[in-house]
Amino acid sequence: MFCSLRHILLLSFFFLFGLNKVILYGPVFIVLALFILIDIRQRNLKVEWHSIILFVLFFAYIIMNYLSPNIKVIGPNKLLVKMLLINFLCLYVNSLKKYSLDKLKYLMAFVGGTTALMVLYISYNIFIKTGGRSLIYNPFSNKIENSPYISNLIALSSSFYLPFLFIWKDKAKKILTVSLIGLFTYFAVLLKARAYVILFVFSLIILLTSLIVKKKIKTSIIIFFLSLISLLSFMLFSTKNGLELIERFQESSFVRLYLIKDGINQFLQNPFGGFSPSKNILDTPWFHNIFLDTARLSGFPGLFVLFLIIFYILLNIYRENLNSSRKMILWGWILSLILMLQDVVLEGIAALFIVFMMSSFFMKIEAQRNTGLDS
Repeated sequence: MFCSLRHILLLSFFFLFGLNKVILYGPVFIVLALFILIDIRQRNLKVEWHSIILFVLFFAYIIMNYLSPNIKVIGPNKLLVKMLLINFLCLYVNSLKKYSLDKLKYLMAFVGGTTALMVLYISYNIFIKTGGRSLIYNPFSNKIENSPYISNLIALSSSFYLPFLFIWKDKAKKILTVSLIGLFTYFAVLLKARAYVILFVFSLIILLTSLIVKKKIKTSIIIFFLSLISLLSFMLFSTKNGLELIERFQESSFVRLYLIKDGINQFLQNPFGGFSPSKNILDTPWFHNIFLDTARLSGFPGLFVLFLIIFYILLNIYRENLNSSRKMILWGWILSLILMLQDVVLEGIAALFIVFMMSSFFMKIEAQRNTGLDS
């Protein structure tokens, strides 16, 4: 009974945390905190070195960047607390002695929360307000916000749930997933979301390669043509936005390359951070790249910790066998890392870093466990 309630609380918290409203996840965390105290008192926790190492690395990285004098975001302390909270909860989940809880479901719950938030944003902008690049209306704050936040999260959600179409046996889940991907693809065209196209094409290539290796040639051909027809249909349905999306690839690709080159040069001159992009390239305080923005905020120390985290995860992936749950968590880790390479994360789309952090912790799953993916 206690374990079941704790499992429900954790699922509820991560889902509501994905909605990004403290008024929703705050009360759940208060109740969850009582369960954590009980677990500590009854010694239900077993903290392993793997989790301790990750906790220390992420803690150091978060502190160095969010307490940096170079940070360019309103309310960095709020983001600092949220990141530290997730870091602690990931350590807690990994330290539970009873492994009946499925860590993949917690990651899915968080991504599901962000997905629900995106559906609300998208539906509101399609039917009530007019969407467009940098013209997303936030019904909560009653303000116009930058669309890359939405674009990257729908890119993450669509690509993350894509493989589940071949894992889930429940037809209702398959229909819901296809419907969401279709909705997100349509809105990606409206937003001229370059990141969505890049990540979705990457995901399709990986998925089709996997199907071909498994000799499911017919299925891979059907998926390829259905995906191509769907994207072209949405682009033709909104011809102006489709053409502007193509133009974005032509225009912004060179700008990003110049930003990377500029960031590397400035980092070599200022190894402890404090620099920003040259205004003759782009008038922005960010490099739109997790590595360069880390170097800008915390210099070589922060960049070194980030590389340590990635190296440590890759080392663990190499050493251990991949069961079905770990493959899906690894998939989330890869997708979040790719998206973090091309946008503002720590001072912008923090949800991407949260997925990266949760995936890093939760990837260590016992091979003999029942994952429940087919339910």
